[in-house]
Amino acid sequence: MAQTYNCQVSDLIAAMIGHLTQPEILNDKFIGKWADDAELVDEMVADILKHRNYRN
Repeated sequence: MAQTYNCQVSDLIAAMIGHLTQPEILNDKFIGKWADDAELVDEMVADILKHRNYRN
């Protein structure tokens, strides 16, 4: 991979560690878009749970 991407193995390891140590929410393609707006995410989750409990 280092040859393919014209970089050092240490660069690949650093990139992998950086990716793996990100909070899980940022890795989520859907919720990650709102990662900077915690209050909005909280409201979304509360609304989802409210509607889920309403149906049951």
